[in-house]
Amino acid sequence: MKKFALFTFVLVLLLPLLGTAMAKTSLEVWIMQPGNQDVEKLLAQAKADFQAKNPEVEVNLQFVPWLSAWQKITTAVAGGEAPDVCELGTTMTPFYADMGALLDMTKYVQAWGYAKDLDPGVLESAVMDEKLFGVPWYAGARALVYRKDWFAEAGIKSPPKTWDEFLAAAKAIQQVDKNGKVIRYGFAFQGNGRLTWLPFIWQNGGEIGYKKDGKWVSGMNSPEAIEAIRFYADLLLKHKLSPEASVTWSALNARQAFALGTCGMLIEGPWGLPPIYNANPEIASKIGVCLLPGKKKMATFVGGSNLVVFKQSRQKDLAAEFVHLLMGDKYQLELAKMLKFFPGRVSLQDDTAFKSDPILKVFAEQMKYGRSLPAAPGWGSIEKLDVPGVMLQKILTGQMSVEQAAAWAAEKMNDLFNP
Repeated sequence: MKKFALFTFVLVLLLPLLGTAMAKTSLEVWIMQPGNQDVEKLLAQAKADFQAKNPEVEVNLQFVPWLSAWQKITTAVAGGEAPDVCELGTTMTPFYADMGALLDMTKYVQAWGYAKDLDPGVLESAVMDEKLFGVPWYAGARALVYRKDWFAEAGIKSPPKTWDEFLAAAKAIQQVDKNGKVIRYGFAFQGNGRLTWLPFIWQNGGEIGYKKDGKWVSGMNSPEAIEAIRFYADLLLKHKLSPEASVTWSALNARQAFALGTCGMLIEGPWGLPPIYNANPEIASKIGVCLLPGKKKMATFVGGSNLVVFKQSRQKDLAAEFVHLLMGDKYQLELAKMLKFFPGRVSLQDDTAFKSDPILKVFAEQMKYGRSLPAAPGWGSIEKLDVPGVMLQKILTGQMSVEQAAAWAAEKMNDLFNP
């Protein structure tokens, strides 16, 4: 009897602990593979912090490669196994929102007091029908990077603010030898870099896509877009301000050319500067950054990621709480510094970590003119087929005129915009 009583007593003591273990709630969190061990450690710390505050929760943190993200997430949603929390790129968010797979985060964001503190550029990608389907996590914008020493040599006293000044500066810093051979070019053109040149359309008062009578419509064949596309293409075709090989250059190629002193201007984000410094440490003191020149207005593409909660989540409030943790000052600032991006909360973009750096200060200012690509359900398909990129190649290779290529792109986009 004594042994039975002792067993019963021990069992009574253990039951609460056993109950807690049995009731452990699993929270699935998928983050895109950052390729940065420091970021992975930071997110592991966020997981630990969350679990310490919520001991009944087990956070399963998984890093998903960007290249396989579309297929993995879509398959999970179709199978009813979507994660609770997920990072989605700005062009991915509208697709899953239109599918009806994402939770409206409006009430949570309002409760956190962030309703007016989210980056407007990234926010464009997360809002549909006045509902918020994602919370801007981090963001970045491209500005104009240039060689200060080459500008000084050419007598350029201030960086360009307009298209005309940009073109004049590129011509002024370009140099040829006595045989007429170009020994340095004015601009690192990207024939394979749609995020670099699409903002020219916005700068000229045009739209890449817009809503009309409840449907998305391409703006690529508008007069404003055609003028912008022609201006960009002519930098290579007419003005010869970049090497012929740049017809297929990506951001990586343009960076390398700038680092090696082949080209004197480059459209780039802050994340692209460390590779340039690594390739040529001496160039760091010679680099200047200014806002992208505009024509009718200032504009740039702002990219980044949103944090979303899937409707299939069985613990939506806990999932939202994890998003709230990642949106806090600590993780916002640390992540931004590590990724060379900016926080998704506007108030934190004024942090001294950014304002005290003369180069980052310009990129922070550029964020104010940031815009997202069309938040249309079919934009993902347009991007996968790279319709804008194919259009530009048709122009650069002489297959079509600007007008013909723009009309071709508009027709393709209109077919894909509204699946």
